[in-house]
Amino acid sequence: MQTTRSVQSSRFDPVYNISSIFAAHRDLRPYARLMLGDSGLSVEEADILVLLYGQRELEWEDCPVDEDGFVTFKDLKSILVHDPSLFARRIKKMAGAKTQLVEVKKVQKTSDPGLHGNSLRVRITGTGIVVARPIWENFRKLSATLFGSEPLKEFSAEQITTHAKINDAISRALREWRDPANRLL
Repeated sequence: MQTTRSVQSSRFDPVYNISSIFAAHRDLRPYARLMLGDSGLSVEEADILVLLYGQRELEWEDCPVDEDGFVTFKDLKSILVHDPSLFARRIKKMAGAKTQLVEVKKVQKTSDPGLHGNSLRVRITGTGIVVARPIWENFRKLSATLFGSEPLKEFSAEQITTHAKINDAISRALREWRDPANRLL
């Protein structure tokens, strides 16, 4: 019979899966800065731009995208990887006349009556796609290099796929928990 102490210290305890996500995020941060190249973006700005790129160009399904390629500020902010503070300022900077990486529009009450009339939506522009694509490709190269190195190359494609599925399921569960009504009803 296992004691409580041995169960708590077991690497099979789910707490180690969750805590490893925090550790990986911490360890990836310096590499995230390198992946930006000469884009002139902060990590937080690149997070926004790459998410918009993925939603529009790579058909990611992290948040709803309307027929014109726009996502609401609320939905985009909810899926950011990095610090969501100053979100509106970052969007304003990227939508500015100098950069024009994103386009911002007000929500049309007729198209989405559930949103407040002051709600905004955003989409990546052609210029934004040109800036985001090399950042995404740098992350692809980093991933390929990392998974081809020790100790990661010992894992099979099936194990890597399982790992991604688990992380996706964790994220999905946590996003569902954000809405207390969904959790309680």
